[in-house]
Amino acid sequence: MPPRYPPYEFSFAALAILLGVVWLTAVPAPAAIVAVLPAWTVVVLSAVLMASGILTIVGCVWWGNPERGLQLESGSLGARVGVLILSGSLYLAWVGGAVATPPAFGVGLLIAWMGADIGRAAEIWRLVRKARKLAPIEPQ
Repeated sequence: MPPRYPPYEFSFAALAILLGVVWLTAVPAPAAIVAVLPAWTVVVLSAVLMASGILTIVGCVWWGNPERGLQLESGSLGARVGVLILSGSLYLAWVGGAVATPPAFGVGLLIAWMGADIGRAAEIWRLVRKARKLAPIEPQ
């Protein structure tokens, strides 16, 4: 049986927490986001990014019902993918869709991050579905 979480998941969660905290407290948000969005949306994006990282870690180490932990983790991954899609599209709009090396690297990094999150969310969906087939949950 594979481990309950892939090893890279804590790294991405820590990166999301770090980016969220830094954007909320210390450093101004990236110019691509600030140029296109009002200040309050930058705060919301940063908070959602930070919260998704925290909830991913909580879901990974959930000590109660493993299905609830997996669902919490899956929901946080979905929220993070939404933030990454919005951030990436704003980044492309800000640079004008140029295919220079820095934008291509940044977009490639975002696509890889989103792909890992979507892949993990799909894996969680399959695991929960399989567990429910083995032991159906009675309505309460």
